[in-house]
Amino acid sequence: MRGPSIDDYLQTRSQRLLGLVLLHAFRFPVPDWRLVKDETDIAALTLGASEHGWTIRTARLDGQSEYGRFFANNVPVTNVAEVLRARLSKNVGREACILYPSWDPLAFVNVLIGNEQAIIEGVYGHENTITRSGSPDFSFPDANVQQERFSQLGPPMSDRLKAIMRHCRKLPYPSYHLEASVTRAGKVVFYDLFGVNVPLIDQGTGTK
Repeated sequence: MRGPSIDDYLQTRSQRLLGLVLLHAFRFPVPDWRLVKDETDIAALTLGASEHGWTIRTARLDGQSEYGRFFANNVPVTNVAEVLRARLSKNVGREACILYPSWDPLAFVNVLIGNEQAIIEGVYGHENTITRSGSPDFSFPDANVQQERFSQLGPPMSDRLKAIMRHCRKLPYPSYHLEASVTRAGKVVFYDLFGVNVPLIDQGTGTK
């Protein structure tokens, strides 16, 4: 599997793909993924072993919001093609799918940057947990100046939150919404970046 490609974004105008491209460009740890648009892409898949199965997420082809769209985690490799076909057949011309290996999450972390402030919050387990409960397990309303409070979470979360904030300082944008996961293996994976507008090569002319 390959890393993010600007060509994928230019083909789709997916904001989720743009986020992955930018995260990869700034050397954030992102999942190894590929874009699946149609039956030709499905037939070309050569998936290796993935301990926790595969994640399938929505990429809108029209640039519309991708919040709350279809996703599936921990899909067995034997079922990946079936799930992709079922999803793409219902949304021909409107959606593609992003495919990457799933992981075993320790925590989901949400970062909001804006107005010279950084808000970081999260829940233990998968991001679905915060959707169901409506409240985070931990929250730091001004993470730029409250990083010493990360220690109250204990290892490994305190160190991983500090690592997330170090990565965030690499992004030159005044505001954005970033999503990451801390895995039970102790790694940080960044997989969503929204709210960023940057000049990119124009799809029709090949110019900036």
